[in-house]
Amino acid sequence: MSVTLVPLKQLVVCQSNIRSRPYTPESVAALAASIEKRGLLQAPLGYRKSKKQVALVGGGRRRAALLLLDKEGRMPDSLKSGIPVNLREGTQAEHLAASYDENMERVDLSPVEQFRAFQRLRDQGLSVEAIAIEMNVTPRMVRQRLSLSTLHQSILDAFEEGRFGIDILQAFTATENTERQLEVLNEMLNAYYKWSPHQLRRELVRDEITPSHRLVKFVGREAYESAGGSFTEDLFDESLSYCDNPDLLTELAQTKLEEHAAEIAEEGWKWVTPVITLVYSEIREFGRHYPEDRFRDEAAAKRDAEISTQLESLEARFQTETDDDALAKLGEEFDALESERETLSIEAFNDDQIAQSGVYVSVSQTGELSVERGLIRPEDQPAAPEAPSPTSADNEEASQTDGHNKAYRFSNRLAEDIDRALQAGIQHAIMDDPKTAFLLSTAHLAKITFNHSRRTVTISSESPANTASTIEVITSQKASDQYDAWSERLKNAECLLEELASWPEDDVKALHTFCAAHLYARSTHWGRSNNPESHHTLRTLLGFKPENHFSADTALFGHFTKGQIATACGIMDSTMAPVTNAKKSDMIPLAVKLAAKTGWLPSAFTDETGYGLIAPSPAREDA
Repeated sequence: MSVTLVPLKQLVVCQSNIRSRPYTPESVAALAASIEKRGLLQAPLGYRKSKKQVALVGGGRRRAALLLLDKEGRMPDSLKSGIPVNLREGTQAEHLAASYDENMERVDLSPVEQFRAFQRLRDQGLSVEAIAIEMNVTPRMVRQRLSLSTLHQSILDAFEEGRFGIDILQAFTATENTERQLEVLNEMLNAYYKWSPHQLRRELVRDEITPSHRLVKFVGREAYESAGGSFTEDLFDESLSYCDNPDLLTELAQTKLEEHAAEIAEEGWKWVTPVITLVYSEIREFGRHYPEDRFRDEAAAKRDAEISTQLESLEARFQTETDDDALAKLGEEFDALESERETLSIEAFNDDQIAQSGVYVSVSQTGELSVERGLIRPEDQPAAPEAPSPTSADNEEASQTDGHNKAYRFSNRLAEDIDRALQAGIQHAIMDDPKTAFLLSTAHLAKITFNHSRRTVTISSESPANTASTIEVITSQKASDQYDAWSERLKNAECLLEELASWPEDDVKALHTFCAAHLYARSTHWGRSNNPESHHTLRTLLGFKPENHFSADTALFGHFTKGQIATACGIMDSTMAPVTNAKKSDMIPLAVKLAAKTGWLPSAFTDETGYGLIAPSPAREDA
């Protein structure tokens, strides 16, 4: 084999050349720029096809680049007299083998090797733009490769050992904290499943502030940037960026909170404190005032009395009616009256409550303004009153005062709110029970496949975020964290099936369990539950314990009327039930203390037939 100068016009591409795909214009232009600057670094490989033609078995893109230079009048002087070609003899089979070897035996530079080359040029004083021109690449690519200089050497070593690919290597540049990089590297290499680049970035920058952070939402990105703030875009993922000025963002959020606090202070509260994050454990010892129900006016009070009479009549008819259509109509009438009754009153703090208590103003986890009114600091709390000891006559009087329905049944709105909380609690229990989750989702598929006529638990059409209740569910934060983690892991998947096929089996099972939990939904009507047998079966399979998900605390009793609190206390300990002429704020601490001692929860949480009930009423038990 010898190197011979061949006129450019005599070069043709051999049919034995294994490169069959057309070269992109960009790749040809890049190679042409390199040849123009540095000359032809590697001679093409070919054989003499005829006196006027040399067929190239290797070097088709070089030929295309040379033709482009010749056409544009940019051919280097050293090549104008001819193109150096490695000429060889042989059969067509040997030419094909040579083409294969010429293309396959070449090893491209690894990203780490590119980084080292770019870094040497950087050390010589060249700018990013100068390096890009010199190496005929984009400035962004230069920045990407130079960003590898921020990585711990152990990461570069692991990459060159083939322990992970380029996507993982690039993801490590999300933070320049080498201690954090090494910590996450060890965690990833010891994991029982394969990490995705997205999951890795999330672990590395979990303390970083992104545009979706609650403080950015609260302040507003435009306001932050107008104040001089900025974000740095992730070099390898254009959808990600990180806050460059977290102190400025925090300052803007605090200022905005103080403005809201000043407006709320005009309501007359004893104190108003703005804080970025309200840590609820720090206010556990605070007392609390709750807004009291009051009629809008005298006409509303009169209408409430009329509704009470109508509801008692409906209750009596409901006990004796047997026709399903008539029962449904009675339920609709009852709901309509309850709904109307709720519009007759308002909740408001009185002047004494406002003078004694205060407000915390903070930023919620969703980036919205959160206002906690009616909090009483420990030093402002009055001495606890002695527990009243009413006679049985007092209890009977309390029951008569509040009325049979009010004492044992929640309002329609509160009953539905509790049921939404119960749905969330059962969903959270399913998330921890893969076996029952599998049964639930299989039952759903069977119902769809076989058009089963028998009812099963309702399948939810809502996203987890839409099942929110004002009733606190103890396990909500854990479920929310899981939802965020799965959502982040899936959000960039173009094809879910393809994405899941690449996951370890245990990960797929865990995702199935989480998603199956959200198939469960409750649908209830006044006085009865939707298919209670099926819900009861599910609770039995789960070993569902309401006390693991709910607590009869001050927040829950805050939703009760005074009569309902008296009823609850009478059920928990008949000798200590508060009298109805006590203030609601004095009755709640006693109820909470009794509930903590007895583990009591309303029937609405503990019994599938207890929808809307504090407890089964004596009248209903006797019926």
